[in-house]
Amino acid sequence: MSFKKISEGWPFIIAGLACICRIDLVVPVLRSFGVRGIVLFLLSGSILTLTFAVWYWFWGVISQNLDKMVAIKDDFNFGKEIVAEVKEHGIWDQIKDYFVNKYKWIRGPDNPRVKRFKARGYKVMFFFGLNPYGTRTLSIAFCRVIKSKKAFFALYTGAMVYVVIITLFWHHIFYFFTN
Repeated sequence: MSFKKISEGWPFIIAGLACICRIDLVVPVLRSFGVRGIVLFLLSGSILTLTFAVWYWFWGVISQNLDKMVAIKDDFNFGKEIVAEVKEHGIWDQIKDYFVNKYKWIRGPDNPRVKRFKARGYKVMFFFGLNPYGTRTLSIAFCRVIKSKKAFFALYTGAMVYVVIITLFWHHIFYFFTN
Protein backbone atom coordinates (compact mmCIF):
# COMPACT_ATOMS: atom_id res chain seq x y z
CA MET A 1 0.00 0.00 0.00
CA SER A 2 1.47 3.32 -1.01
CA PHE A 3 1.71 6.43 1.15
CA LYS A 4 -0.57 8.29 -1.26
CA LYS A 5 -3.37 5.74 -0.74
CA ILE A 6 -2.97 5.97 3.04
CA SER A 7 -2.91 9.78 3.04
CA GLU A 8 -6.08 9.89 0.95
CA GLY A 9 -7.86 7.54 3.34
CA TRP A 10 -6.90 9.09 6.65
CA PRO A 11 -10.17 11.01 7.09
CA PHE A 12 -11.94 7.65 6.94
CA ILE A 13 -9.56 6.20 9.52
CA ILE A 14 -10.30 9.10 11.88
CA ALA A 15 -14.04 8.68 11.25
CA GLY A 16 -13.66 4.97 12.03
CA LEU A 17 -12.03 5.84 15.35
CA ALA A 18 -14.93 8.19 16.06
CA CYS A 19 -17.28 5.25 15.48
CA ILE A 20 -15.41 3.26 18.11
CA CYS A 21 -15.70 6.13 20.60
CA ARG A 22 -19.48 5.93 20.75
CA ILE A 23 -20.83 7.19 24.06
CA ASP A 24 -22.91 4.03 24.41
CA LEU A 25 -19.66 2.05 24.47
CA VAL A 26 -17.42 4.51 26.31
CA VAL A 27 -19.57 5.12 29.39
CA PRO A 28 -19.82 1.47 30.52
CA VAL A 29 -16.09 0.95 29.88
CA LEU A 30 -15.16 4.04 31.91
CA ARG A 31 -17.61 2.99 34.63
CA SER A 32 -16.09 -0.50 34.76
CA PHE A 33 -12.70 1.12 35.44
CA GLY A 34 -14.19 2.84 38.48
CA VAL A 35 -14.80 6.27 36.99
CA ARG A 36 -18.01 7.69 38.38
CA GLY A 37 -19.98 10.79 39.15
CA ILE A 38 -18.99 14.15 37.75
CA VAL A 39 -15.68 12.79 36.47
CA LEU A 40 -17.55 10.21 34.37
CA PHE A 41 -19.87 12.91 33.03
CA LEU A 42 -16.98 15.26 32.20
CA LEU A 43 -14.97 12.52 30.47
CA SER A 44 -18.02 11.30 28.55
CA GLY A 45 -19.00 14.84 27.60
CA SER A 46 -15.45 15.55 26.42
CA ILE A 47 -15.41 12.40 24.30
CA LEU A 48 -18.82 13.31 22.87
CA THR A 49 -17.56 16.81 22.04
CA LEU A 50 -14.50 15.36 20.35
CA THR A 51 -16.56 12.90 18.28
CA PHE A 52 -18.96 15.68 17.25
CA ALA A 53 -16.01 17.80 16.14
CA VAL A 54 -14.54 14.86 14.20
CA TRP A 55 -17.81 14.11 12.44
CA TYR A 56 -18.41 17.79 11.63
CA TRP A 57 -14.88 18.01 10.19
CA PHE A 58 -15.27 14.70 8.33
CA TRP A 59 -18.46 15.75 6.54
CA GLY A 60 -16.76 19.02 5.62
CA VAL A 61 -13.84 17.09 4.07
CA ILE A 62 -16.26 14.88 2.16
CA SER A 63 -18.32 17.79 0.83
CA GLN A 64 -15.21 19.77 -0.18
CA ASN A 65 -13.66 16.81 -2.00
CA LEU A 66 -16.70 15.44 -3.83
CA ASP A 67 -15.37 16.57 -7.18
CA LYS A 68 -12.14 14.64 -6.61
CA MET A 69 -13.83 11.32 -5.90
CA VAL A 70 -13.35 8.92 -8.77
CA ALA A 71 -16.93 7.66 -8.83
CA ILE A 72 -18.41 11.05 -9.67
CA LYS A 73 -15.44 12.83 -11.21
CA ASP A 74 -16.68 12.07 -14.73
CA ASP A 75 -20.08 13.54 -13.89
CA PHE A 76 -18.50 16.76 -12.65
CA ASN A 77 -16.34 17.01 -15.77
CA PHE A 78 -19.38 16.40 -17.99
CA GLY A 79 -21.29 19.13 -16.15
CA LYS A 80 -18.38 21.53 -16.51
CA GLU A 81 -18.25 20.87 -20.27
CA ILE A 82 -21.96 21.60 -20.63
CA VAL A 83 -21.68 24.81 -18.60
CA ALA A 84 -18.68 25.90 -20.71
CA GLU A 85 -20.65 25.37 -23.92
CA VAL A 86 -23.67 27.22 -22.55
CA LYS A 87 -21.46 30.14 -21.45
CA GLU A 88 -19.81 30.12 -24.88
CA HIS A 89 -23.20 30.64 -26.54
CA GLY A 90 -24.03 33.46 -24.11
CA ILE A 91 -27.18 31.98 -22.58
CA TRP A 92 -25.77 31.07 -19.15
CA ASP A 93 -27.15 34.20 -17.41
CA GLN A 94 -30.58 33.65 -18.93
CA ILE A 95 -30.71 30.03 -17.70
CA LYS A 96 -29.38 30.97 -14.27
CA ASP A 97 -31.91 33.80 -13.87
CA TYR A 98 -34.75 31.53 -14.96
CA PHE A 99 -33.97 28.86 -12.34
CA VAL A 100 -33.10 31.30 -9.57
CA ASN A 101 -36.41 33.13 -10.06
CA LYS A 102 -38.42 29.94 -10.47
CA TYR A 103 -37.06 28.27 -7.33
CA LYS A 104 -36.39 31.25 -5.06
CA TRP A 105 -39.40 30.20 -3.01
CA ILE A 106 -37.40 27.17 -1.81
CA ARG A 107 -34.99 29.30 0.20
CA GLY A 108 -37.30 32.23 0.82
CA PRO A 109 -38.89 33.03 4.16
CA ASP A 110 -42.36 32.30 2.75
CA ASN A 111 -41.55 28.65 2.10
CA PRO A 112 -43.71 26.54 4.43
CA ARG A 113 -40.90 23.98 4.79
CA VAL A 114 -38.49 26.67 5.93
CA LYS A 115 -41.07 27.95 8.40
CA ARG A 116 -41.69 24.41 9.70
CA PHE A 117 -37.98 23.74 10.09
CA LYS A 118 -37.50 26.99 11.98
CA ALA A 119 -40.52 26.20 14.15
CA ARG A 120 -39.89 22.49 14.79
CA GLY A 121 -36.52 21.71 13.27
CA TYR A 122 -34.48 22.55 16.31
CA LYS A 123 -36.74 20.37 18.46
CA VAL A 124 -36.24 17.53 15.98
CA MET A 125 -32.47 18.03 16.06
CA PHE A 126 -32.57 17.98 19.87
CA PHE A 127 -34.50 14.70 19.70
CA PHE A 128 -31.96 13.26 17.24
CA GLY A 129 -29.27 14.16 19.76
CA LEU A 130 -31.13 12.14 22.38
CA ASN A 131 -31.50 9.20 20.03
CA PRO A 132 -28.57 6.76 20.26
CA TYR A 133 -29.29 4.84 17.07
CA GLY A 134 -27.16 6.49 14.40
CA THR A 135 -29.23 9.58 13.73
CA ARG A 136 -26.58 11.83 15.26
CA THR A 137 -23.99 11.21 12.56
CA LEU A 138 -26.46 11.85 9.75
CA SER A 139 -27.77 14.89 11.59
CA ILE A 140 -24.24 16.28 11.93
CA ALA A 141 -23.83 15.80 8.18
CA PHE A 142 -27.14 17.61 7.61
CA CYS A 143 -26.05 20.51 9.85
CA ARG A 144 -22.74 20.71 7.98
CA VAL A 145 -24.41 20.72 4.56
CA ILE A 146 -26.98 23.40 5.41
CA LYS A 147 -24.39 25.28 7.52
CA SER A 148 -26.74 25.69 10.45
CA LYS A 149 -24.93 26.33 13.72
CA LYS A 150 -28.21 26.60 15.61
CA ALA A 151 -29.33 23.15 14.45
CA PHE A 152 -25.88 21.77 15.34
CA PHE A 153 -26.13 23.32 18.81
CA ALA A 154 -29.62 21.81 19.31
CA LEU A 155 -28.27 18.42 18.26
CA TYR A 156 -25.27 18.75 20.57
CA THR A 157 -27.46 19.83 23.49
CA GLY A 158 -29.66 16.77 23.01
CA ALA A 159 -26.58 14.57 22.91
CA MET A 160 -25.27 16.07 26.15
CA VAL A 161 -28.63 15.38 27.82
CA TYR A 162 -28.25 11.81 26.53
CA VAL A 163 -24.80 11.66 28.18
CA VAL A 164 -26.40 12.63 31.50
CA ILE A 165 -29.07 9.95 31.04
CA ILE A 166 -26.65 7.19 30.05
CA THR A 167 -24.22 8.14 32.84
CA LEU A 168 -26.99 7.88 35.42
CA PHE A 169 -28.26 4.65 33.87
CA TRP A 170 -24.86 2.95 34.08
CA HIS A 171 -24.34 4.31 37.59
CA HIS A 172 -27.55 2.58 38.71
CA ILE A 173 -26.70 -0.64 36.84
CA PHE A 174 -23.27 -0.86 38.50
CA TYR A 175 -24.77 0.08 41.87
CA PHE A 176 -27.42 -2.64 41.54
CA PHE A 177 -24.90 -5.37 40.72
CA THR A 178 -22.24 -4.34 43.25
CA ASN A 179 -24.50 -3.90 46.29
